[in-house]
Amino acid sequence: METLLLGLATVFAWGTWLAPSQAVAFASDRVRAFYVALANLVLSAGVFFVHAPGFLDGLDLVASLGAGVFWSISSWAAFGATRKIGVAGAMGIWAPINILTACLLGALFFDEFSALGPVGGLLLGLALALIIAGILLIIRSRERRGASIEPGCSGVILAVLAGLMWGSYFIPLQLTGQGLAAAVFPMSMGIFFGALLGLLPRFGDLRLPRMRDYPLALSSGLLWGVGNYSSLALMAAIGTGRGFTIAQLCIVVNALVGIHVLRSPQPGSAAAKKIFVGVVLATFGGIVLGSLR
Repeated sequence: METLLLGLATVFAWGTWLAPSQAVAFASDRVRAFYVALANLVLSAGVFFVHAPGFLDGLDLVASLGAGVFWSISSWAAFGATRKIGVAGAMGIWAPINILTACLLGALFFDEFSALGPVGGLLLGLALALIIAGILLIIRSRERRGASIEPGCSGVILAVLAGLMWGSYFIPLQLTGQGLAAAVFPMSMGIFFGALLGLLPRFGDLRLPRMRDYPLALSSGLLWGVGNYSSLALMAAIGTGRGFTIAQLCIVVNALVGIHVLRSPQPGSAAAKKIFVGVVLATFGGIVLGSLR
């Protein structure tokens, strides 16, 4: 039951974290990342001081801080990729890469999947194939017509980097062997530091058009932070590869919110029907993956 709740919390939080700030006119994606990083830092600081686990030191501290900076660099690569080859093109590259990267690293560092046996291995492959196929169908159905795509391969390279880095940023955190409250706080400091570096030298862009935009921007960060905690707890409970893959089902929630709340695409449209098929495939793959022992 605890694992199910962690999975639901992760998928819901990461599937909805962008929704509150959709109406905010950010000067750039890096400004959005700053507010996400700020709210996440406040959340992790609160968790840290409530639990009072003690500060990390030595290599553990460096690893947690580095994981946060690594995540920020990943986000810069993702923003650059979406600008150059479009949201669907970029996500279509990085989504399967970060799933496969997490599974591979889980097998290498934590000896995951070794006890599945031949039948379990086939089911694992089937689950990953269904999840990736469903996610790709959702992503491809949401490409906006007329999106400006820059020529060249730099966007593809950036999307590949985003996939590799987002699929591995949490590994240093897990290798510390520390509890979430102790390890996530310095990681959040690293994310915030990376967000500040991304803004140099244009800090004036942090001003938002309306006062109500600030709580909307920060609430997106709080939701991302909740998803980060629950995803890390999920990975600790069922393994890095399985936990991270299930976390990626947040795209399913994001797609459903887009259709039924933001009306993009319109319910009943051809794109919405394709998304529904993708949701079914990805969800069934998630069920198969979650049932493996």
